Amino acid sequence: MYYFQTYTNIVKLQVLVCLLKLINCDPNSSEPILIVISFDGFRYDYVSPESTPNLYKLAVNGAGGHMISNFATKTFPNHQSIATGFYEENHGIINNEFFDPKYNDTFDIENSPDYWWTEWSGTPVWIVNQLYGRRSGSMQWPSSQVMYRNQTVRYHQSYNHTMQWDTRVDTIVEWITHESEPANCIFLYFDEPDTTSHICGPFSNQTKGQVRRADNIVGYLLQSLDTKNLLNKTNLIILSDHGFAEIKYNFQQKENQEINLNDIIDPNMYDMYGNSPDWHILPKPGLLDNVYEILLNASKTLPFTVYKKADIPERYHYRNNRRILPIFLIADEGWEVHRTASPVLLKGNHGWDNRLTSMRPLFMASGPAFKRRYYHNRVFLNTDLFPLMLQVLGLPSKSFPSNGSLDNVIDLLANSSKPFDLI
Repeated sequence: MYYFQTYTNIVKLQVLVCLLKLINCDPNSSEPILIVISFDGFRYDYVSPESTPNLYKLAVNGAGGHMISNFATKTFPNHQSIATGFYEENHGIINNEFFDPKYNDTFDIENSPDYWWTEWSGTPVWIVNQLYGRRSGSMQWPSSQVMYRNQTVRYHQSYNHTMQWDTRVDTIVEWITHESEPANCIFLYFDEPDTTSHICGPFSNQTKGQVRRADNIVGYLLQSLDTKNLLNKTNLIILSDHGFAEIKYNFQQKENQEINLNDIIDPNMYDMYGNSPDWHILPKPGLLDNVYEILLNASKTLPFTVYKKADIPERYHYRNNRRILPIFLIADEGWEVHRTASPVLLKGNHGWDNRLTSMRPLFMASGPAFKRRYYHNRVFLNTDLFPLMLQVLGLPSKSFPSNGSLDNVIDLLANSSKPFDLI
């Protein structure tokens, strides 16, 4: 039965590819163009007519709305949720660092073989686009080096923070305008203002400078597309993976408001994986209840919350994965938690509850597929972008199930009456 269903789906896919080619047989026509741009850690409220005139103009004239990140509000998990439409518990990238009991190994963002990404659910938009005979490109987007469904992205640039921003834009425009193999789906990533916000704080002058830099590169992209007569044909989604919060500071003691777990519990009783403010705790054999009770008692007077895995709030969608360890601990907003005597002192961080205002990310959309001067009155998750992006690309979202819902975001589209689906 499974074989028959799989074979039937393959036949349907081949038929649809042929139909799409027939639809686009006019030499003057082309596939819809979509560029997704992520500015890491860009808060939703950074946009203003004074500091970000290009983004402000796009926001006012395009489509916007209140988007929520997935929990945990970390970089790699949310970029994977945006790309695949799945919650973190379903795509398996649950933090920027985590432990997998099956592999007895720790995920490293700088060296992560494909199996870390592909064991779980999800096919990124750039691969879906290529399954229909098109070409995609990724400029430094997390996980885009990975092979999915026996395919890698056609055009790819690995993460390289030294690569000039204008060079990145020039490169993706070259991909789109390639004479014989043009790309129509591009994912573009910038690591600012996140990096600066961690070091200097989300409202520092240094971070404000990175916000202006982000706006300038958007202006450069718009100009580049206009020069190639592509501006009016291109759909843009500009977003971030999460917001940012200031780390509380104790002016009397001249130090950050931090919790040192070594003052609470013997470090020999457990191992800990993740990044502040949220940690996955693996008690040593036979010590689960002891470790939990010690931390629970401490949480009654200290600013953190601790859960057994089964008790993590359901709305986080953050339980059903072996990589989520038996105990989960998260500090209160603005607090850091470590188990080292001299942790790296940050002035800003993220990772807290995805419904906090401080964690709210950037979202705006512009182009022929989207409504003009429209603000969506329905709060939505970034997982809902997956079926939305397939719709913009003219691809059947029902053929690629996800945790996202097109119903939550379809009103952003200029033609929102009926989903595109040939199968």
